[in-house]
Amino acid sequence: MTLALLSAVAAAPAATRLDPVELFLQADIIVQAVMVGLILASIWVWMIIVSFSLRIGGLAKKSRAYEAEFWEQRDREGLLTKQARREVPAARVAGAGLDEWKRSTAKQPFDR
Repeated sequence: MTLALLSAVAAAPAATRLDPVELFLQADIIVQAVMVGLILASIWVWMIIVSFSLRIGGLAKKSRAYEAEFWEQRDREGLLTKQARREVPAARVAGAGLDEWKRSTAKQPFDR
């Protein structure tokens, strides 16, 4: 039985290779439209991923530079007022923290 099966398989014609372009061209117009839509959506999503990655990388670099400058300065308040207008998330957080600290200690005596 096994020998007969092997000889039948060997005598069968070789399978043809599947060509993606040929499959696309032979597909129905609806299938082609869906495939083109999926390709365009994939390109759009990858553009979003790359743009956000570049933006996050740039902000991380700016935040590291600001943090190094923050710890080197003696007058943190002057640095924060100078840096508050920049688009650095670390500067905005530090500025908000300093403002909150000033507001909370201004009304009552400071208790240590």
